[in-house]
Amino acid sequence: MIATGVRYVIGGDPQRAYESGGWLKPVHAVLMHGILVLPLLAWLVMRLGWNGRAQMQAMRAAIAAYLLVIVAAVVIVF
Repeated sequence: MIATGVRYVIGGDPQRAYESGGWLKPVHAVLMHGILVLPLLAWLVMRLGWNGRAQMQAMRAAIAAYLLVIVAAVVIVF
C-alpha cells in the first residue's frame, strides 16, 4: 500500500495514490486496533485471578472473535 502510493505521489498523482490503497483503510484500522485491544485484554484477564486454563480459554475466545471481525472487515471491503 505504501510503496504503490509513494510511487504515485512522486509521479505527481496523489489522488491516484489514495485511491490505490484507500480500500485497505477499514481492514488496516481493524488490524491496528487489535494491537491495542488484545494485549489490554490479556492484561485484564491476568488481573482477574483466574487459573491459567481459564485465562487461555478467554484469550482464545477473544482471538477467535477478533479474527471474525477481521474477516467481516475484509468481506465488507470486497
